[in-house]
Amino acid sequence: MIYQIHKVHGRHMAANHLESVSNEKSGWVTVTEKEFYARSEKPAEVKQEPAKIESSPETDERDQLAALYESKLGKKPHHRMSIESIKAAIDGNSQ
Repeated sequence: MIYQIHKVHGRHMAANHLESVSNEKSGWVTVTEKEFYARSEKPAEVKQEPAKIESSPETDERDQLAALYESKLGKKPHHRMSIESIKAAIDGNSQ
């Protein structure tokens, strides 16, 4: 077996010399068996808090309009629908 390591893809055991030469052209490095099986120190995982969504007047207005849209039309507005589009749909339906 020919032991190879790649900085992105990890470890691979090439079955023959032709395969190892082809892999080396793609960034694989041939190493010894000891280097192949050596454990590397991984940094401790950093626990991140979930991102907080800041409330803005625009977000609050959209939420209120979305609730009105849902009560009048029976479904939620599409998540990419603008405030103006929601207002137009609400006004167009109420006539």
